[in-house]
Amino acid sequence: MGLLHRFFGPPSRRKFADLMIEAIRKTGVSAPIEFIEKDFKLLIGKDHHCFLNNIYAEYCAAPKANRSAALDQFAKSAIPLEVPDRFEDALPDIVPRIRERIFYSTLRMQCELQGHSLMEVPPHTVIGEHFALGLGYDGPNSIVTIDRDNLKKWGIAFEELVTRALGNLRASTTRQLREIRAGYYKADWKDNYDASRALLLDFI
Repeated sequence: MGLLHRFFGPPSRRKFADLMIEAIRKTGVSAPIEFIEKDFKLLIGKDHHCFLNNIYAEYCAAPKANRSAALDQFAKSAIPLEVPDRFEDALPDIVPRIRERIFYSTLRMQCELQGHSLMEVPPHTVIGEHFALGLGYDGPNSIVTIDRDNLKKWGIAFEELVTRALGNLRASTTRQLREIRAGYYKADWKDNYDASRALLLDFI
């Protein structure tokens, strides 16, 4: 990455986008990749968006010795993942995802500002005041958000699929919470779904 980067800290946002594009190309992706500077994202192919804010922050916060490996992992997670057309093929890998409510609020505002249909906002339900529950398809290196087109294609309601997804998560939760001190417990799977396990009330 050069001597300047080594001695003067993490790369600029523009340089990080270039590094991401290079790393994605190394995975074998041949589709066009465009850097949309105003949104700080990559457009891969015609419609796959890779937002860079969070991974750039993680990259900058990581020790220099770990940044190359982190970049490779970011690149793998950015590769477009296809959700199976057949519901039976997709169901085993559908999982519940708790994330900040602002994620969906931001998508809604973007749709309103750009004149898009609000139906483009993925289905979700509010959890508490600041979080929301959505659904994802869990691939080897990335997670794809389940949208309304997926539900329509499969002929299943969001609420029913949430129940099925929670069943998948419950089946993978085969050990107990870890007690970190008297009366305090931690979900320690580190599989992106520790927060979602808050919904497994029987387990808790």
